[in-house]
Amino acid sequence: MEGAVGVLREQRGDARRYGIALGGDAEQARHLVHRLAQVGGDDVNVPGTLEVSYSFTPTLLVGAQLSVDVWRESPVLGSAGVRWKFAEDWLLSVWFPRPRIEFNATDAITLYAGANLSASTFRVSSDFGNGLGRPDLNGQRVEYRQIQVGGGVRYSLKNKLGIELAGGWTVERRYEFNRRNAELDVNGSPYVQLAFGLQF
Repeated sequence: MEGAVGVLREQRGDARRYGIALGGDAEQARHLVHRLAQVGGDDVNVPGTLEVSYSFTPTLLVGAQLSVDVWRESPVLGSAGVRWKFAEDWLLSVWFPRPRIEFNATDAITLYAGANLSASTFRVSSDFGNGLGRPDLNGQRVEYRQIQVGGGVRYSLKNKLGIELAGGWTVERRYEFNRRNAELDVNGSPYVQLAFGLQF
């Protein structure tokens, strides 16, 4: 039986009934159940961040973050930050993971320059290292770290819809297999990013 998903619609007189039809290959289903049975606590990572802040004045906000990721070499990391509107159209944000300085050119347009720091941990596939001649990397945890510097422009429409165009240079992109004492560094490269946001 081939895999299939569809929507069934049956009409009897004026009454209509809807349902969902699911189909699949019995061998695929057996394989999926077998794989799910092998998933354990060592296969799932749920990192999280706790953030607290306090506004001393309408122009000064101070806060702290606590990041927990049990797969990371340092499972718990903390940081402190400040957001300071030091002039009418200027904002200095020393806040992890995106420290930046912003200038409100108009009510709708904001220009900014700064950095973007990102990191994550994940497990690679069970055959990842075979193609690299490093089978010892198969199924291993890897820490990913990236640092970008650049600038951008954000356009806000009635404080609801935001469109942002950013660009710059990726200074560092690193993958570390800590349990195998291996790391992969990727050369710096330019980046361009277009983002949309909607606030409710």
